[in-house]
Amino acid sequence: MSKNLLSKFYKGQLPFHISFWGFFIGLNLLPQLITGYLFFQLKIIDDKFLILPTILIFFPIQIYTLIGTWRSSKTSSWRILGRWGIVIIFCYNLFNNLFTYTLFSLDSLITVKNNTISDNIQKQKDMILSKSKVSLKCSNKEQEQIFINYNLDDMTGVVSKSPINLNNKDIIEYKLQESGNNKYFFSKENLFFYVLNLNFLEFKETRSYKIYNCVKF
Repeated sequence: MSKNLLSKFYKGQLPFHISFWGFFIGLNLLPQLITGYLFFQLKIIDDKFLILPTILIFFPIQIYTLIGTWRSSKTSSWRILGRWGIVIIFCYNLFNNLFTYTLFSLDSLITVKNNTISDNIQKQKDMILSKSKVSLKCSNKEQEQIFINYNLDDMTGVVSKSPINLNNKDIIEYKLQESGNNKYFFSKENLFFYVLNLNFLEFKETRSYKIYNCVKF
């Protein structure tokens, strides 16, 4: 495009149908649709630091095409309908820009948060698996808590509903059996009561089917 053509467009000196379809749609809406397709469908643009510059490049183009097309509509018989179309498309593009970046920022934030949680769980697992004597505090969705101590040296474990100490009256001792990273808690009568899954840091109660999430205590 020559500078003369761009200048004529900006001053509103081109016919409205050329300004609207050639500039406003061609330079404004189509790039937005292409960017949205690359992001949502193909996931080619998957970095928010790339998304933001892309949006910042498009925004001045949107303002430029908006001004030129609006001015050219003054002499058109489609002025009222055309201006409604300009406003609707401009609002759509503005919303699309904000929605795309906001959605991607939230997605990045959730990803970072999930990665942080996964890293913390992995660190706890590594720490627990490297020790023969472990104390865990576990809680379920109903905010019920269970405290666990186990000792792999003598294959024993104790479970209590309050922090384990010598004065506890609700401490129950169990015999421990292992299978991989699972620890099975059996009573003296060989009744199976609990299983501790260290892959997911979960403690399952076989009688009530309750599941507790555990942390090192």
